[in-house]
Amino acid sequence: MGASDLADHFLRRLSELAEETGYSKMHSLSELAGEIGIRDRDKIFNVAKSLEARGLIQATYTFRGSHACITGEGALLAEGQLGQFGSSGTAAGPDATGHQMADEMPPTFVAYAAEILADTDRGLSGPQFVKATLAYSVQWDVPIPHPTYPFGANVPNKRTALYENLMVFPPAQRYRIIRELCYIGPGFFGH
Repeated sequence: MGASDLADHFLRRLSELAEETGYSKMHSLSELAGEIGIRDRDKIFNVAKSLEARGLIQATYTFRGSHACITGEGALLAEGQLGQFGSSGTAAGPDATGHQMADEMPPTFVAYAAEILADTDRGLSGPQFVKATLAYSVQWDVPIPHPTYPFGANVPNKRTALYENLMVFPPAQRYRIIRELCYIGPGFFGH
């Protein structure tokens, strides 16, 4: 099971638990990971740090493990209220993982997502997102304009390279890539 699967599980379960026990109650991430057979404390910690860095959970880290509660932004994402794009304002329905996606995704949204995901200080490194988008390129047989790092002289920055790589994919695939890139943290792609 990958890091994005664990992150999805954390968001879904923390959202459910918030409805039952309140949004400020902390829950053991080790117990939640154990529900799906994950016991690797480093993986749990790394996924928690990634979700926390994106403002989706609030977490505490002690020798006894990681505990977290979901934020409002995290709850909206878990409930499928974020990411419902399209010119009509309606979602196209769930993707293969059960998450909402759209028939269309405005280029302005993709540019904004690239700005956040490739942020110089807190975003992904060039090699991280190149490796990820190249994997999707191979998986779905979609050539990308920037399959290697460092980028050519005609690419002003890594945000531009990420934007251009994302824009060659159809909207449903682009949605999945952006969604999964949100869960990548240091170490998930070996960097």
